[in-house]
Parts: sequence; structure tokens; C-alpha cells
Amino acid sequence: MSRKLASAVSRLVPRIVAGSGWIAEASGITGMIFRYIEDPAILEDRRLNRIALVASGIHHRKLPIDTIRRSAYWMARSIVQQVHARGYRRILVMQLKHRDAEMEDDMTRRAGTWSAIEEIGRIPNGWIREVVRPKSGDLESRRRLVAKHRPDAVIGLNAGDYEALKEMGYDNPQQLGFAAQEVRPKSRSITVAGNQAGPDGMGAATIDWLDQRMRLAQFGVPNQPMDLVVSSPWIDGDSLPGQ
Repeated sequence: MSRKLASAVSRLVPRIVAGSGWIAEASGITGMIFRYIEDPAILEDRRLNRIALVASGIHHRKLPIDTIRRSAYWMARSIVQQVHARGYRRILVMQLKHRDAEMEDDMTRRAGTWSAIEEIGRIPNGWIREVVRPKSGDLESRRRLVAKHRPDAVIGLNAGDYEALKEMGYDNPQQLGFAAQEVRPKSRSITVAGNQAGPDGMGAATIDWLDQRMRLAQFGVPNQPMDLVVSSPWIDGDSLPGQ
């Protein structure tokens, strides 16, 4: 499976919706990728027992089928290490926090961040601090956080956080560096540094795993579903020039 084809398929999988058992039966499909499942009850459809099933991406609750996703732990851990390695000594980490207690990736990111902090150890004349990320559009809360802590680098969720900092007046990366936990291809025009979160790696891993299940005739909901994580490579950007 080529990366180009994997990328194309990964963009198509969000079109799979509830009622997929009927769709599969009518069209003769033997393998299905679910991009997001809001209600796992749809997997109880008996018509899916003749189909290989794989989920791709982050879900709000544990699913009863094999799930391919990025490692939130290693993404959070590596980004702190990367920012520190580039000479930044006062690093403010804005962590995402959902109201849904079942959103396990929130706790996984925190664990990865604290693992990196423990490994780095004490920073002479510096620190790494973790705060809850303000809601999108809440510039005043962001402004207060930056003014209170006075970091030389901020770790945010995505390119939108970088745009918010620039809107607040922090538009000189030499004065305040920035890195994103997830950098998507469409945001590359503003050259944000961080973990690449494009579709290629995820799509290829998902399709390869689905192909394996189909070849082994492993159909329906498995007795022991697995979580498989894929890595996210670091990409440099003008938002983090180093010190």
C-alpha cells in the first residue's frame, strides 16, 4: 500500500457512518475502517460479523474493536524534550482538558509531560510548568498566563494556539518560541514546529492492519481488542528558532 493511497483512504474514512452493517451487506464489503464512533452500540449489528473491523484515531471511550491511534504519551513527552534541547529554559505547557472523564488521552498527555520533566531534572535558572489550556478564542486568559509565568517558549495544542499568541502581540519567535503537539499539513504554511499529525502514517498503519485481519479471516468484534499506537515525527519550524 503506497503512502499516497493510504493518505487518500484516510481522508475518506470519515464518511463511514452508523448503519454501516446494511451498507456492507449491500455492497459486499469485507473490511471497514471507522474514523469515529460516537455510539459503540452500532458494532452490535450482526451483519458486521462477516466483516473485518478497525477503528482509526482518538475516541472518547474504549472501543471493542482494534484501534489505531497516535501515541499521546510519546507525543507529549518528546515535544518537551525537543523544546528543552533547543535551549529554552522557561517552558509553559498548555494541556488540553476535556470535561468528559473518559477522555483518557488527557491523562496520557500529562503522564508523558511529567515523564519528560522528571528525565530532564532541575533546570538551572529555569522551569517547566503545566497549565490548563484556555478555550479557543479566550485571548484574555492566555494573556494572563503568559504575563504571569513569563516563559521563553510555549507548548500548545496546534497551530491555532500559535495564531492566538500572534494576535496577542507575541509575533516574534525570537522573544517567545512556540511548538505544537499536533501540526497538520494545512498549517505548514505558517511553519509551526512540533509533532507532525498528518494522515499518511495513520492511514498506512490502519490499512495494513485491516488487510492483515482480512487475510486471517478475523471478522466481527474480537474477543480481545487491541490498541496499536504509531509514532509522530518531529518537524522544525520558524516558530521555534532556538536559543
